[in-house]
Amino acid sequence: MYKACIENALLFFTAALMLSGCFGSRVIEDTRTPEIAIDQFGAISVMGKSIKRDNLARAVRKAGFKQDQEINILIPENPDRQLMASIAGELRRKGYSRIIFVSDKKTYSELGK
Repeated sequence: MYKACIENALLFFTAALMLSGCFGSRVIEDTRTPEIAIDQFGAISVMGKSIKRDNLARAVRKAGFKQDQEINILIPENPDRQLMASIAGELRRKGYSRIIFVSDKKTYSELGK
């Protein structure tokens, strides 16, 4: 029963994050290079150094981020939404409120011949 409550809470939290992104998203221009990256296998790196998820907030603080500073996190093309929710939740619990997930978007153009 306890496990079901946790799963439901996690599902609700993930759904809330997704819906808030749909209704409250904005285009951000002139952002700097993401200092935090998540690869397609879920590995996390801060400033190029691989870290464990449990140490993320500590690594962010050691990298010099202030709690009111925007944190850009580079995600792969098909990100793990649960991992994203977990990372955002951990950083928010530690006082970081400006968390932005970004991806490498490529634009292709085909010129007429």
